[in-house]
Amino acid sequence: MTFNPSAPSGTIPLNQVYLSIQSNFNQLNQQFQSDHIPFASLSGNPSNGYHTAVHLVPQSTPTDSSGFGQVYDNTVNDGISTDEILFFLTGGNLDLQMTRNFLPVIGEGGHTFLSGGIILQWGLFSGVLGSGVSGNVIFPQPFPNDCFGVWMNLQYDKLPPGTIPGFGDPEASISYDQNTLSGTSFDWFMCTGSTAFGYTQFFWVALGT
Repeated sequence: MTFNPSAPSGTIPLNQVYLSIQSNFNQLNQQFQSDHIPFASLSGNPSNGYHTAVHLVPQSTPTDSSGFGQVYDNTVNDGISTDEILFFLTGGNLDLQMTRNFLPVIGEGGHTFLSGGIILQWGLFSGVLGSGVSGNVIFPQPFPNDCFGVWMNLQYDKLPPGTIPGFGDPEASISYDQNTLSGTSFDWFMCTGSTAFGYTQFFWVALGT
């Protein structure tokens, strides 16, 4: 079935061209029901014309339209894989990347992406902690371009003697070796002024692209 743009023509009587007109309506209904509830639906729930999905044909950045935003996708190799990435082009011609080519993992340790293509990762390291203790953390999702930095927070399950409740060892600290920071891992080192503390884990957050 094809659409006939010449029907009705205005010169042929409708009783002679009605089959072409009927065919055109059927073709319009078939085309519209891709991503929509079809015109021919009699259920009324959801309403005719509502979207069922939105299929986007991959394309390069469209021409900006002042005062109007445009959602589009493009096939991109972002260093993780080659897939379709979602973008939003503002009316002011700001091209914003909305997704990355991996599935976010949400939990005690995981990773996700932020608008603009930023990757955020986090995790909890549990083990023996003390003065001079060091180790390595491997990112669950390697950064394909760069890791900007890591932030860590010591956590304890009992207070050392003589400390103020709610604080832990005031001299305890944990840091990472900048020379070992890469897109896949980092080395950390802990120091403290006491061996009588209850630090058993630390939480870390990393940011990159």
